[in-house]
Amino acid sequence: MYGIDEKMLGNLDILEAYPKLYTRREEKVQVEMNDGSSKLFHAWTYLLIQFSREMLDLPHLSSYSSTGPHNLPYMARYLRDKILTANDLELHYTAEQ
Repeated sequence: MYGIDEKMLGNLDILEAYPKLYTRREEKVQVEMNDGSSKLFHAWTYLLIQFSREMLDLPHLSSYSSTGPHNLPYMARYLRDKILTANDLELHYTAEQ
């Protein structure tokens, strides 16, 4: 759980394709603190609108690390948005004899 401001909430809405793909609602979340006490928070949660039962059969991760064995490190959006075309590349090759 993260503490965020309205601007970051807007960024998360974009990331989660809210409201097209996901909806969000505020939920009460009981969190156990490091000192053993618990505290009640209000947290925004994103929920998939068109959930299908078949999704439960798909592979899933019990935890995630951007540097995990999947070899899919996090890449900033401005880098993902660039579409690489052949014109963007400088190609060099040598014909085999």
